[in-house]
Amino acid sequence: MSFMQGLKGHFIRHFRLDLSAGSLKEVSTALGSAKHSGRIKFSNSKYMITTLMLLTECALLKMPI
Repeated sequence: MSFMQGLKGHFIRHFRLDLSAGSLKEVSTALGSAKHSGRIKFSNSKYMITTLMLLTECALLKMPI
């Protein structure tokens, strides 16, 4: 629920688009989807694998030694 509220806030701040007139049930991208019920599904595409590898590298670089 808070994810969807955050997403609505993001659309208002960046695009001046108020999503409260309708109902937002699902958000999908090439990397995955998130539903209002709380279910999050990640794609098994090469983009997803590359993104996860990049995020892991960034996290490792910021880890204290």
